[in-house]
Amino acid sequence: MINKAIILAAGLGNRLSSITNEKPKCLLRVNSETILEYQNRVLRKCGIKNLTIVTGYKANEIEKTLGTNINYVYNPFYAVTGSLVSLWFAKNETKNGFIYLHGDVLFHKRILQRLLSTSSNVSLAIARKKCVEEDMKVRVDSDQILEINKSIEASQAYGEFVGLAKFSRSGAKKLVTILERVVREGNLKEYFEYAIQRLVDEGHEVHKCDVDDLPWVEIDFPEDFEKATTEVYPKIKES
Repeated sequence: MINKAIILAAGLGNRLSSITNEKPKCLLRVNSETILEYQNRVLRKCGIKNLTIVTGYKANEIEKTLGTNINYVYNPFYAVTGSLVSLWFAKNETKNGFIYLHGDVLFHKRILQRLLSTSSNVSLAIARKKCVEEDMKVRVDSDQILEINKSIEASQAYGEFVGLAKFSRSGAKKLVTILERVVREGNLKEYFEYAIQRLVDEGHEVHKCDVDDLPWVEIDFPEDFEKATTEVYPKIKES
């Protein structure tokens, strides 16, 4: 039974600078709560009490908002590294398996429940949809992910990675091996999804968990924030 989650919330969020007022985008307030507060609430409702947040930009504000009942890991190189390095800093928190989350995703509780119910060692929440260039796209064969990156041709994409993933104890161990290798190679600007691709390339199974029937949004641009407040949050706030 997985009872731990790691949320990556270290980034600058430059594409939302017009509305963040120099705060981390994970602290954007959607109605009555911040994104991180919502994530924390839903995780606990699903039985995940052990929460680690990887911080960087404005780390003190995150800690002040979320309080002391959470484990914080600081990435001091957040301004010059990608999300893969942020997860590498939290590698000691992965040992017994964990739920992975982007710190800027609003999602229905059943997405998390569906991930937790999967039996695979590595499972990614995927929304089947017509993708655009900016989406983190996936190609699949049956229920296995073959490729994950933004450069996949839209016509070849099955859908978009939602920003939530599940790793069993075994899956987490394989992931950390990849993280260590990528960091030693000096690929410090890579995204988390680069590690997933390396897992696939080295012959490890990565499964999709379809969630396209449930509301979610990853908040990267002002229009995403508008969608979060007017469309998604009203559907998920009681979830």
